[in-house]
Amino acid sequence: MGRKKRRTPLKEQQLPVNAERLTAHRKRRQKLVITWTIIVLALALAAVLAYSVWPRPLPYAGFAACLTQKGAVMYGTDWCSHCQAQKQMFGTAFKSVTFVNCDYTRACQDKNISGYPTWILADGTRLEGDQPLGLLGEKTGCVLSQQ
Repeated sequence: MGRKKRRTPLKEQQLPVNAERLTAHRKRRQKLVITWTIIVLALALAAVLAYSVWPRPLPYAGFAACLTQKGAVMYGTDWCSHCQAQKQMFGTAFKSVTFVNCDYTRACQDKNISGYPTWILADGTRLEGDQPLGLLGEKTGCVLSQQ
């Protein structure tokens, strides 16, 4: 029988191959971490954007709708600074308030409106000038809440 060939230990033989595999594995793992980081950040950004454009209840929307339901009407004009201040009290919910623009109708002359804004309630009560929302709620029975 011949002489046995001396084998080098397995670890020494595979050392260069293992180093290459280890480097390749680290690179793949690094790419995977970067990819998932980008995905998570994109999802977080999408969630923030979706939340920012999601419709929310308008402040005073219920109150403004109640005023209209109870027959309260605001008479005013576009150029009147007090009318603008009154509208701003409601914010975007003012679109639910019954508003008569005296620049475009004779209804104001027919109702003898002489100052702006003028609120006329269902019972005929007239409130002239910009009114606190609490007083409008008190006179109409509408509950003033921001939702």
